[in-house]
Amino acid sequence: MLTVVSSGRIKAIHLDYSEAKVRLTDAIRKAPQAPAAPGFQQAVYKLSIIVTLLLGEIPERSTFRIPVLRKTLQPYLQLTQAVRNGDLRLFQEVVDTYAAKFQADNTYTLILR
Repeated sequence: MLTVVSSGRIKAIHLDYSEAKVRLTDAIRKAPQAPAAPGFQQAVYKLSIIVTLLLGEIPERSTFRIPVLRKTLQPYLQLTQAVRNGDLRLFQEVVDTYAAKFQADNTYTLILR
């Protein structure tokens, strides 16, 4: 399972967002359901949200409503809302506010794209 996530991350770094999304979607689908592996689910969903945004799509709202993920995905929800509204100023504020969190999640460089 980790190899699927790793290959999804590598594809995203290499700008192959479509293939990254496929791999991450497979990882989400095959992962144990909550609350069995909350850390794994959080990591995969965070990366999946960023890849979806990089593809010019908006992640499904239901993603942010999953109880195990709700709190940890809050910065990503704010990022998504800024993109949905096309508000570059708000986007930059969210990035600045949560920069340390995004760096800890290893999504910061992808977000800056």
